[in-house]
Amino acid sequence: RRQLLGPSHEDVAESLRHLAQLAQIQENLKEAQALAEQALQVQRTLHGGRDPADLSAGQRAALVDGLP
Repeated sequence: RRQLLGPSHEDVAESLRHLAQLAQIQENLKEAQALAEQALQVQRTLHGGRDPADLSAGQRAALVDGLP
């Protein structure tokens, strides 16, 4: 997907998350962490760190409280 869509695409982040989950299931924790960090970096690039999935529960609540 990365070659087709480029390094900063939501589908690439999703694939990286899935690969991280698979690595975790296989108990390859170093690889799982590295893949999860890559997925997070793509998300931050795409959304400037403001994607709700990238925020803590408290930060999400603050965003919702700020809505009209």
